[in-house]
Amino acid sequence: MRKMKWSPDGKMLAGRAAKYENQRRCNAIKAYDLATKQGRRLSDFRTMMPGLPQWAEGNQKVALFADRGLEFFQVTANASLQQTPGTSRRPLVFANEQGLIVLAAGTTLQKKNQPVQGEVINAALSADGGKIVFEMANGRLYICRLDGSALLDLGRGERPQWSPDGKRLVYDERNSRAVWVLEVAEKNFD
Repeated sequence: MRKMKWSPDGKMLAGRAAKYENQRRCNAIKAYDLATKQGRRLSDFRTMMPGLPQWAEGNQKVALFADRGLEFFQVTANASLQQTPGTSRRPLVFANEQGLIVLAAGTTLQKKNQPVQGEVINAALSADGGKIVFEMANGRLYICRLDGSALLDLGRGERPQWSPDGKRLVYDERNSRAVWVLEVAEKNFD
C-alpha cells in the first residue's frame, strides 16, 4: 500500500490496497491498527478509485471521494463493508481532475476549488485545517488557504504531506530520488 494516512491519534493508518483481477487493477480502502498489526478492509474492491482516503470523526470513520461521490466507511472491527452516513469534525480535502474538493467541517456540503488550472493528483490538509498542500499533474507543488487564497508555488515535487504540527512539509522529488522537508513560514499566509 502506498499513500497511507495517519489517524489523528497516530494509532492507525488508512490507505488503498490493490489487487489484480483479469489484468485490471482493483482498489479497496484498508485500515491498519499499529498496536495489533492487524489490517481490516473497509470497502469493496473496485476498478475506479482515483481518490485517497481521509480520516473523519477521529479514528471512527474513513472518508473517500471517488466516482461514487463522497463515502464514509466505519473503522470498527464488527462493521460491515458498506458505506455509512456521516460528516467530519474537521474539513476534508480531496484531489481530482477538476481541482480540489473541500468538504466543510460538520456538513456534507462540497465545494470545488481550483486555485491553479490543471489536474490535482495529491492533496493534504494541515493539522489546523486551514491550509492545503497539493500536487499538480505537471509535477508542481502548491500551498493555499482552504478557500484557495494565498497561493504559494513551491516548485517541483510529489506526494506532499504535512507534519503533525503543520509547520513542515515532507515530499519526494522524482529526479533526485530524495525526500525533502520544508519549513512553512506562517508569514506567507498573511
